[in-house]
Amino acid sequence: MQFIFETASVQENGKYVLNESLVADKFGQENVPSIVAFVKLVNGEELEEKDLEGVPYPSRSFRRKATI
Repeated sequence: MQFIFETASVQENGKYVLNESLVADKFGQENVPSIVAFVKLVNGEELEEKDLEGVPYPSRSFRRKATI
């Protein structure tokens, strides 16, 4: 988190602007879409379907079974 918000981004008008190249170098290109979506949420922006392209869908192992 510290790298994303202190090194790989700058604040402009109260919002984080991400340097995707720095993120790709540190975390790999395959993780950039997820990090970009996360930063948009932190900025209070609404995600659209196109913002989730490349974000992996969680597998069933991450879901908890509902207990009633």
